[in-house]
Amino acid sequence: MSVLRRLMLRSLACLLLFGGALHAAPLGTAFTYQGRVLVSGVAYTGTCDFSFSLWDAMGTGSPPTGGSLAAVPVGPTAIPVSSGLFTATLDFGANAFNSQARFLQIAVGCPSGSSAVALAPRQEVKPAPYALALPFVRSTSGAASPNIVGGSSSNSVDGASSGITVAGGGALGNANVGLGDYATVSGGSKNNAGFDWATIGGGYNNAAFGNAATIGGGASNTANPQWSTISGGSANTTGGVGATVPGGFQNAAGGDYSFAAGRRAKANGLGSFVWADANDFDFVDTVANGFKVRATGGVRFVVGIDGNGAMTWSCLLGDGSAWACSSDRDVKENFEPLDQEDVLARVSRLPVLKWNAKGTDPRVKHVGPMAQDFAAAFALGDDDKLISTIDLDGVELAAIQGLDLKEKRTTSKLTELEAKNAALEASVEELRMEKRRLEARLSALEHALGGAEGR
Repeated sequence: MSVLRRLMLRSLACLLLFGGALHAAPLGTAFTYQGRVLVSGVAYTGTCDFSFSLWDAMGTGSPPTGGSLAAVPVGPTAIPVSSGLFTATLDFGANAFNSQARFLQIAVGCPSGSSAVALAPRQEVKPAPYALALPFVRSTSGAASPNIVGGSSSNSVDGASSGITVAGGGALGNANVGLGDYATVSGGSKNNAGFDWATIGGGYNNAAFGNAATIGGGASNTANPQWSTISGGSANTTGGVGATVPGGFQNAAGGDYSFAAGRRAKANGLGSFVWADANDFDFVDTVANGFKVRATGGVRFVVGIDGNGAMTWSCLLGDGSAWACSSDRDVKENFEPLDQEDVLARVSRLPVLKWNAKGTDPRVKHVGPMAQDFAAAFALGDDDKLISTIDLDGVELAAIQGLDLKEKRTTSKLTELEAKNAALEASVEELRMEKRRLEARLSALEHALGGAEGR
């Protein structure tokens, strides 16, 4: 064979694991290596046998020793060399590059069929300049689409699944894991996207075990089953399909399509909504499609503000009281007096019926007017299918005032009649006394006449 007095290999290629148009075709794990062969100082032309192996250390000596193989060797392969230049396509598989240093060892036999000589030193595999912007990112095989793993070398994905992304984060003993097709862990540590299309944005020790379940962040949250969402917070869980916990602490949305928020809210009914304040007690709702709120500091609904944002119209419910709604004179205008007795007359004609709401238990009865009748009688509000409690209370108060006025007028007439009656009774008594006087005189006259006749 020709004596190889001098052989120089220069790496001109880049390790291109990412980039390109992924929609066109999978990039795979192969990369291109180019080098230059000099024999006795002259650029060689012909065919040579090349063998390539990948190691985790530079090694020492010639041929190099030390370190461990990082992948199954490639070759020997006959490769044409032209004017000293050759190009080889190398593929060490999906797990060869995991963010740790790698060194390429090359053995060459020129011409082809000659004994190969292992070159020293091993060549360090350098990343492409653009790949430096993606440190510790590696691609692994997937059944239908490549899996991407970044961050800690402890992070992992299920090789039997496809399209998994672990973007970063993780640490030794706190690895991020993707286990379902197209699952995603964006960062954080000890997070587990454990089902198809599950997503975890970050945080610590979160687990999304439902199909298309999502956890935004926080710590020790568990989203299961499918389509459930936990935005953040800590120690929150979902147990219903499409359930939601926006955050907080120790909340559980256990019913399908339920919502739990705050602290220790437990929405266990189908479609139930539960909000719990900061008190350290469970607040549980098991009623389907219920709405339950614990707000020991009071509840206020603000439905109107002024140009400075100050509230103008609101209703407040506090502990130990009923709803108190805006009635400040300063937020009202266009005042008109009422004929209270007319209001009373209209109320007296207003149909007030016993009824039950359609679709409810007919044994559960209520009493009240119909909105259409109320609107026809008083022309209040802006909808003849609703009765405002303000208008209902106002009509009741006006009717009471009308009743009071009517009673006062009746009382006045009664007093006048009583006075006239007393005068008449006095006159009658006077007449009776006059009658008694006349009767006494008549009796005296009769007695006198009787005496005269006797004489």
